[in-house]
Amino acid sequence: IMLESSLTYIYPVFQSIIENLTFPSNGSYVSIFFWYIRILIAFQFSLALYDKFLHFCYSIGILKRDWDFPSKPINPPYVPKKDALQYDTPFWGSWYEIIKTTVVIVSGLAPLRLFFCLILFLLAAMALSAPSWHPSKIWRIITQRLGAFLCRVLLWVLGFYTIRQVGNFAPKNKVKLVICNHIGIYDVVFIFMGTFASFVTRSENAKAPLFKGIIKAFDAVIVDREDQNSRTKAADEIAHRTKDESTPQLMIFPEGTTSNQNTLFLFKKGVFVVGEPLQPVVLRFHYRHFNPNK
Repeated sequence: IMLESSLTYIYPVFQSIIENLTFPSNGSYVSIFFWYIRILIAFQFSLALYDKFLHFCYSIGILKRDWDFPSKPINPPYVPKKDALQYDTPFWGSWYEIIKTTVVIVSGLAPLRLFFCLILFLLAAMALSAPSWHPSKIWRIITQRLGAFLCRVLLWVLGFYTIRQVGNFAPKNKVKLVICNHIGIYDVVFIFMGTFASFVTRSENAKAPLFKGIIKAFDAVIVDREDQNSRTKAADEIAHRTKDESTPQLMIFPEGTTSNQNTLFLFKKGVFVVGEPLQPVVLRFHYRHFNPNK
């Protein structure tokens, strides 16, 4: 009885999906265009379902992870700087890459993703800038949560269907500084989604239309590269914020640059000179054919 009841609700859903994906009978260009867009969106969802299926197989032991975090501490060997900066994704190195890139571009999936990413980015930037419009605490909480949600949807469109987190972020009343390895722009989004942390940025970004509102809303620490004393001032500001309970957490990437996630650069000592508790975070992007650090 329960199975029949479940099928009663599930069948109309699948029927509706099939009807929406059926080729339009009138054959107008507009209806065919929107039909094809629905096909591409359905394909995007199928990729997400396939990813969830793989992670389910990992969780029950059917498949083995070859990319998991090590269970014991390791002593990484020294490698030349060029190995840390070498981009190891073969673009035209295999027929798989050639076919995949051609299909994604020609089919229109890549342009469709780009379109949705642009819309989501603009909406997320507006939501994250919104706390600077009104000082209300409730308004800040609502807009930050909305911005985090839009960021997660943006990552989903880009292909980050499953984000596996080991451990939890410490609350800001215990730890004010969050340090992380730096792979790419995605790092900032991941840390923000878990902490709503502030950040350190260049003075040039404070003039950018989309970023100046975010910088003001999160009271970011601004570094002016033309000012010789700017780093000292930034270090003093960081030290001050670690003792101010009203300020948000601060995310810092002590490597000072990005790598191909096969190595770590020597950390800059500035954040450690403060002498306050900090939380280390390690990000690792699983990939087989496309390294997301570029």
